[in-house]
Amino acid sequence: MVTTDVTVEVDSDLVEDVGLSSVEIMELVEQLEDEYDISFPLNDLSDVRTLRDLATHLDRIVSKR
Repeated sequence: MVTTDVTVEVDSDLVEDVGLSSVEIMELVEQLEDEYDISFPLNDLSDVRTLRDLATHLDRIVSKR
């Protein structure tokens, strides 16, 4: 992962604005799964474009507990 000075906001596009690849997004989700002991459905991953999208999906997952 290349590190640059990027300001990340809730509506930042994870690919276009932040510069993450699809593999890096999957790795981020895996880290979140491990950290919070959750399971993120892979079919939902295609709906995640922004940090807000990711937070919304994570909130749904955690709320179902």
